[in-house]
Amino acid sequence: MAFYFRSAFCNREVTNINDDLRIRTLFDRILQLLSSTQPPETASGATLVQCIAQINITNLPELINCDIKQEYDQIYLLINHITKRLDSEVQHAKINLLQAAKNGPMYGCLSGINALLTIIHHDKYNNQKQINEWRIVFDHLIKICLEIASITGPIVSSSSPEGMMPMELTDISGKDEDESSNGQITSQMLLVCCWRTIKEISLLFSRLGQIGIKYIQNENQYRFINLKQVHIICNYYMEQLLKSRHCGAYELAYTGFLIICEQLWSSNCDELCNLPIKWIENGIKMVQENNLDKNKLCLTRRSGGLPFYLQSILTDEPIKQRGQQRTYVAKLMETLLNIIQNDPDTIQIDGQVLENSRKIHAYNTVRSFYRNQRFANDVFPYIERGLHLSITGFTSSIWMIRNSATLLLSTIVQRIFGPSKTKDGEENLSKKNSMTSREFFNKYPSLFHLFYQQLQQTTSTRSSIESLSSSCLFAILLILRRLYPSPLDGIDCSLTLDKLLPFVIKCEESPLLRIREHSSKALLALIHHDQYSTIINQQISQLMKQPKDKIRQNSLHGRLLQINAIFESMKKNNLQFTFDSSFNLQDMLSSLEWCIYQLV
Repeated sequence: MAFYFRSAFCNREVTNINDDLRIRTLFDRILQLLSSTQPPETASGATLVQCIAQINITNLPELINCDIKQEYDQIYLLINHITKRLDSEVQHAKINLLQAAKNGPMYGCLSGINALLTIIHHDKYNNQKQINEWRIVFDHLIKICLEIASITGPIVSSSSPEGMMPMELTDISGKDEDESSNGQITSQMLLVCCWRTIKEISLLFSRLGQIGIKYIQNENQYRFINLKQVHIICNYYMEQLLKSRHCGAYELAYTGFLIICEQLWSSNCDELCNLPIKWIENGIKMVQENNLDKNKLCLTRRSGGLPFYLQSILTDEPIKQRGQQRTYVAKLMETLLNIIQNDPDTIQIDGQVLENSRKIHAYNTVRSFYRNQRFANDVFPYIERGLHLSITGFTSSIWMIRNSATLLLSTIVQRIFGPSKTKDGEENLSKKNSMTSREFFNKYPSLFHLFYQQLQQTTSTRSSIESLSSSCLFAILLILRRLYPSPLDGIDCSLTLDKLLPFVIKCEESPLLRIREHSSKALLALIHHDQYSTIINQQISQLMKQPKDKIRQNSLHGRLLQINAIFESMKKNNLQFTFDSSFNLQDMLSSLEWCIYQLV
């Protein structure tokens, strides 16, 4: 119905409705949809109310029981009417949030108001009386939204919002309902009600910001909302971003706060224009002094809304000169990378050794900046350092730091080589997701020495290749396999890839399957086509000479993977394999027959 109605309006088939019965039936149905517990129905209700607001309804005041004689604004009357319905639902939510989630979940009315706010032509309001009416409506909306947020906030801020069921709600509802009705479905209904309500509040506040912030000159000169109300809205966003544990709540708060910050950076009011600078300076200081509120911020959800909070402030930071970095983005990146580099993995609190939460937050936050395309130019100078820190993070004894380092590595690799262009991703990399080894190491020269050092240390002995520190091999090989040889390799003697070759071959002994697999792919990045036959002959020769009772299964499997990878590349490039002249094919096959039985 919503689709038909909207299509009809867009095609100008409906511009005026005078049939009282039809319009009353439609309006009653819209109000029912806005109070539905089904999100698709509330979306339909919001679409319909947006449509009828743009149609000339002659009896609208009678329809909503509003005694008004003079000329009226349909959008204003509709918002006022839906707001009264919202007030009623809020009163029920104060008494019992669980019942409100079933009978009047609030987010539908908020969605309808949001839909109407998007079609307000606020530039046309020059009459002071109309402006004052809108001021009253907006002031009431801000107050009621804050009230709703205080009711639903404890659910989305819970450490486990997906199963949150406050005891007081269970006790109240338990008087009238069976115990089974308070199970998983009820907790899901409650969560849907709360996070969707928070979502709509975040969108509503962003609409108010778009409508009102640009008209604010100072404390006394404004049009729709004043300075104090802007501060209230901003404080709401900060609370949601730094407290909410439900990803839907803080991701939508991020979207709204992004719009608000965009308006603030370009505001004509000096006080508002300086707000983002003040916030980011306080944020950097808070991180540097380790004053992060551990009770609010969430480690297990990738630092929750903290990365979103910092991104939303800095996304629209003005660029002083074309092609240059933005000042505060660079300052924040330096701060976060210094924390990752210099902070210990663990700290001691009250005699207990705990993971360093500040370091984990730094990993998660810096990753979000590498990931965001809008900061691509700003983070480019920090790619080399970020890769270095993510690789060294693989060797941490703290699982949360290793996990954060893994995510950071994945993000930076995607930033360097681009998103996967093939369906099978890692198994069959596209040339578009690769670059020559010479180009890569010329861009990031310190990584060559890091790779050399780490490969040398972790493959020097059998014990080292089987230790925890060998996990960094995975990160190095993951990058190497995305490279391919350049015709100019070897011209710069300081970056001779032959230095890495013996260590990559040595990775065949790793007890980790993924490292053995990646080593076979990375090997192709270090050797030219004319070296393929030589490497295969060397590998086969070593297998023939090695006593079969002394070779390990992992080593045998890794070596065969490397041989197979080279053969696959030769087949792909139509290359011919040439045997070493000293080999006798029959002797070679008979001497390697034991490999088959070893692998069975």
